Amino acid sequence: MGGLAWSLVAYFRNGKKFSSFHFCSGAVAGLVAITPASGYVAPWAALVFGAVAGVACHFAVDFKEKFRFDDALDVFAVHGVGGLVGNLLTGIFASKGVAALNGSDIDGGWIDHHWKQFGYQLASSCAGAGWAFFVSALILVIFNYIPGLHLRIDEEGEISGTDMTEMGEHGYRYATKEPSLHGGSTHSISGLEEGNRGGAGVGAGFTDHDSSSKSTVANGNEKPAISAGV
Repeated sequence: MGGLAWSLVAYFRNGKKFSSFHFCSGAVAGLVAITPASGYVAPWAALVFGAVAGVACHFAVDFKEKFRFDDALDVFAVHGVGGLVGNLLTGIFASKGVAALNGSDIDGGWIDHHWKQFGYQLASSCAGAGWAFFVSALILVIFNYIPGLHLRIDEEGEISGTDMTEMGEHGYRYATKEPSLHGGSTHSISGLEEGNRGGAGVGAGFTDHDSSSKSTVANGNEKPAISAGV
């Protein structure tokens, strides 16, 4: 349900196109949300958890752009917001009858007219979030002053990529085709040149850059460069 909810919202917000990435993100959000309620809510309530989490986490991704914080994997939007949504909804949908099936005796949530449970869930969410934030911040501050454990690399390293900066090689090797000036196509390789010049092979069918790959001008006609042959 989380995957469907996220996908539907993204469909209308992003030019009416479906994406498997959106579905997978929503599915994870739904799983995160239902975790604190496992064993306490009915199956039909789990569908509500997934739908609410899928929508809430989708919009939470916008915070990254608005407040300009670095969260490449959307951990805050999916796990942070998803966990908060699930914890609060548990205070509403927790059922004494469902918990009794496992031998547990609880007062339940709003559906059992136990109105205080939502407040308990909110308080526990705030306490957990506060502890995680401040302790994590303290650990990261300490790390930042230890040689070799800086939180970020320099700007040049971010532009070139941590593959080369930290490991000295590219993590991904791929080729793309670009249109030529004469209706054909040229081949360019991203993430290969450094490895080639270092003596590493690039797989069958690819050649390294050399002097013959540069553009030449003959009889007034510019000929496109071919940086790699396939």
